[in-house]
Amino acid sequence: MGIYSKTQLTTFLKGEKLEPYQQSGSDLVLFYGEDLSKEPAKIILLNAKSHKISRNSRAPNIMSAQRLLENCYTLVRKNMIDDVEYWFVGINYQSKENIGTVENIYVKDLFKINVHNIAQINFDAAIQIQNHVEDMEEIDQTRVEFIRDLNDLFINKWQRHTRNKTEKYEELYTKICNVLRDY
Repeated sequence: MGIYSKTQLTTFLKGEKLEPYQQSGSDLVLFYGEDLSKEPAKIILLNAKSHKISRNSRAPNIMSAQRLLENCYTLVRKNMIDDVEYWFVGINYQSKENIGTVENIYVKDLFKINVHNIAQINFDAAIQIQNHVEDMEEIDQTRVEFIRDLNDLFINKWQRHTRNKTEKYEELYTKICNVLRDY
């Protein structure tokens, strides 16, 4: 289970039981530092995605873009941006007679992902970033540049999405009003 929130992290550090959370930001959390009873010196979040090669499927939901931006905001505000690593692990596999064989493993650093190469931000599915891990292009950039670019991309895509939905629903509304006039 991944740790998603500050509350879950605090609960974990107190040694209390963590409840699962559907929208957790990672599948595995690694802590390392001098004294883990205090706040850890470093945190590594691993988010694993698997893909059956024989299935021609659209890119999987990677994570909520909104939650990612909220978490980045918290990390920057608390001056912890350099204390967290976030890696995606993509596993491409084949299956024959119920036996899976790993074909490729891809590891990508979230903060090096070129946000302009993200396949999709799906606002109809809990604002999910969708991409195959193998298609995530890494570029040389700072964490602040990554956050700034993702923030800009998110708001631009959100505005376009809401504008399109508003036009669609206003058109539907008008059609219904027009047809109801005859009744």
